[in-house]
Amino acid sequence: MKFIRKKAEFTFLAVTHYYVLIQFDLFSRVEVTQRACHVACEHIAKSLLHFMTTDDVKQISMGALQQINLDTIQCEQFAASEPIPGLEEGALLHYFNDLRQLLDLLMSWDWSAYFHDYGQENNKYELVNPITAIIILEKLREADKKSVFSTLKKSERDKRKLLDTVLKQLRQLANIN
Repeated sequence: MKFIRKKAEFTFLAVTHYYVLIQFDLFSRVEVTQRACHVACEHIAKSLLHFMTTDDVKQISMGALQQINLDTIQCEQFAASEPIPGLEEGALLHYFNDLRQLLDLLMSWDWSAYFHDYGQENNKYELVNPITAIIILEKLREADKKSVFSTLKKSERDKRKLLDTVLKQLRQLANIN
């Protein structure tokens, strides 16, 4: 009888230990998966931004910016889809906020709003650093210099003048900070 009771206690302990291990393993997997998603989204967002600002990239065309924008949209759609159970809503999406604001500004060419609202609360482009914008605009200007036809069209010359004006204003903002 004593042997059966010991065996029963051992079986009970083994089963409860096994159950605890299973629960811990499930918790660990979810936690590890969530962390992996956080790290991956952060890495992708930083890498895309770094790609546009690195000294290794000498010029960026509007076509390249449009493609980066499309790639970012895909990443944002993944992040918004809540790919891992238990993640807070928007937990992954916030990694792309800086990049999204920068791309929105560059794609819409909404510089008047950027300069008007700079430094104010609830600024549409509050995460856009003037120095980052300068770096990318200079690369856009460099890409435009390579085009032979850009000097022939009046609209291209006007665009270049506007770009120079925006760069001048951004440099003034960068010096203030």
